[in-house]
Amino acid sequence: MRGWFLFAVLAFLVFGVPLIDAIYRQRVRRAANRARPLLVGPVSLVPDEEEQNLVGSPDVAPVREKNQYAA
Repeated sequence: MRGWFLFAVLAFLVFGVPLIDAIYRQRVRRAANRARPLLVGPVSLVPDEEEQNLVGSPDVAPVREKNQYAA
């Protein structure tokens, strides 16, 4: 009885864990491929020219430094 249990545990470790991993990776890949068409265009981490102009614009409130003596 003990030998069968050890055999079952060994068989699960050899065959079951890689199978579960492959199924999980396939589900993640399928979900990523489904979500991809939701993106309208390429995503850019560089701000547009209009956004860059806003930073130097006088309309933007200046950043106030926190008073270090405030309670």
